[in-house]
Amino acid sequence: MITERETTRGYSCWLPMVLLASAVSLLFLSTIAGPAGAAQATGERVTVYYFHSTVRCETCIFVEGLTDVTLQAEFPEELSNGTLVWRPIDVQLAENSHFVTDFGLRANELVVVREKTGENPSWEKIQEIWELARDPERLSHRLKDTVLRFLGKRETIL
Repeated sequence: MITERETTRGYSCWLPMVLLASAVSLLFLSTIAGPAGAAQATGERVTVYYFHSTVRCETCIFVEGLTDVTLQAEFPEELSNGTLVWRPIDVQLAENSHFVTDFGLRANELVVVREKTGENPSWEKIQEIWELARDPERLSHRLKDTVLRFLGKRETIL
């Protein structure tokens, strides 16, 4: 069994920074235009979902914050023009419960989805986020690589 101390080890220095960056990025996003431009022109959009429950532990909040910071730092243009969308979703809310069956969710998970007009959406869960949460740089790198691949900016590695 993992103790509380083990789950929070190494997060104490990251957590305040991640939470502050998340708050700043939310303020930034609220001041820019919504997703229009490129996403509407091409009919293609990539969405990063972080599915979580209503009550969350420190690690859950950390994963969401790190995801937000990574996306804001690595993909500011795609976020502002709507080709990339970031959506944390509480699956315990009635209106979001369908996501559990849509993506076969078992726990809090990161899922990247590509939607293109006239095609079925393709999606991928980012595996091992709880193990990667202990190494924030690896989690951030895995997220970045997956998003780049879904945006068509990196070849799929078999």
